[in-house]
Amino acid sequence: MPARKIPVSKTPASLGQGFTAALPRLSPARVGLMLLWLAVLGSALGVVYTTHQSRLLVHQLELARKETAEQQVAWGQYLLEQSTWAAYHRIEHLAVSRLDMYVPDTADIVMVD
Repeated sequence: MPARKIPVSKTPASLGQGFTAALPRLSPARVGLMLLWLAVLGSALGVVYTTHQSRLLVHQLELARKETAEQQVAWGQYLLEQSTWAAYHRIEHLAVSRLDMYVPDTADIVMVD
């Protein structure tokens, strides 16, 4: 089959006619269908992306909640330890045994103004 010759003319209007004649014509319905298909594909990709992001954020939230619970346990242990070390009878016992301190008699107490 011989190659089809496209007439060449020097007028600007006829320069693109040979090229466009080789392309098939698309009906508006077909163009609309292709655009709709691309919109559905884009929407599906958007759903996949947002689902992935949502799962990542939920994972980070759960890690933060776990860390918060661990910090609350540590804080409770710290408060318990602090109350143990600051107990009145313990302080009194250490003052008497290690520092040789005692409660003075009422006659030995001097009031300073």
